[in-house]
Amino acid sequence: MKVTQEIGEMWLRLVRGLRAVCLDQREEVRNHAMLMLQSALGGADGIQIPNALWFQCFDHVIFTLMDDLLEIARGSSSKEYWKMEGTLVLATKLLSKAFLQSLQILSQQPSFCKIMAGGSGSYGEMHECQVPRVT
Repeated sequence: MKVTQEIGEMWLRLVRGLRAVCLDQREEVRNHAMLMLQSALGGADGIQIPNALWFQCFDHVIFTLMDDLLEIARGSSSKEYWKMEGTLVLATKLLSKAFLQSLQILSQQPSFCKIMAGGSGSYGEMHECQVPRVT
């Protein structure tokens, strides 16, 4: 169990590092990092990543990456960040693939509905979450 936790923590450090490069000003660097992040998330299928680390990955890597990319796209001039549209498309693909890959794991977390509904004070807190279990 300790080895699994250590591998999971190394994996989480990897995806956090890739997340940082996904925000680079250079389009080719940013987009390549996005593809590498998608590969690291997809490749985790063969590794037993603890559920809590998957949840951390979504909360602290994928969702914050999406927020940061949208903020950059809205607030930066096109000279600072070239062709953000392509990066946003790659980020959306990454989010959807990672979500579908780990839906069963994520839905088992107590705060799943809260995060999927957008955080505190939202639908997830006001209503009981009914997530069908896949058997």
